[in-house]
Amino acid sequence: MVGFDLGAHIVGMVGRSLDQKVARITGLSPARQGWDSRSGRLNNGDARYVEVIHTDSNGALGHGVNEAIGQVDFFVNGGSRQPGCFLNNRCNHEYAWKIFALSIVQNIFGNHCRNRHQVTLNTCRRGDILIMGNIQLNKRGSGLYRVNT
Repeated sequence: MVGFDLGAHIVGMVGRSLDQKVARITGLSPARQGWDSRSGRLNNGDARYVEVIHTDSNGALGHGVNEAIGQVDFFVNGGSRQPGCFLNNRCNHEYAWKIFALSIVQNIFGNHCRNRHQVTLNTCRRGDILIMGNIQLNKRGSGLYRVNT
């Protein structure tokens, strides 16, 4: 199951109600406003594999959640400032579904990071990679990953 913005939290709720019988959930820039950790938002226990693609998670005006909430969290270009968006948060936010669509036809790799500081500074290990997105249902992995486009 795939959900964008508020839809990311909705697919999480559906997965939760099915007792982790869902193989995979991909949250595309899950909505931040009104969705704190106690709100029933998408989380890493909602499916057997939960990945989150963050594209607008920084700054006061960011639309997406700013923290790791999946088993795997991909921070595209550090989680904000997407190509061609010129400080436009809505554009950054919508980049999530665009990059996911691209991942269906082309492998997009993320480099493993030990913490958000490495994500921000783009100092993640270059050898430990994971494919972001795609249509594979039986993916495995955990942690933070930075994707550079």
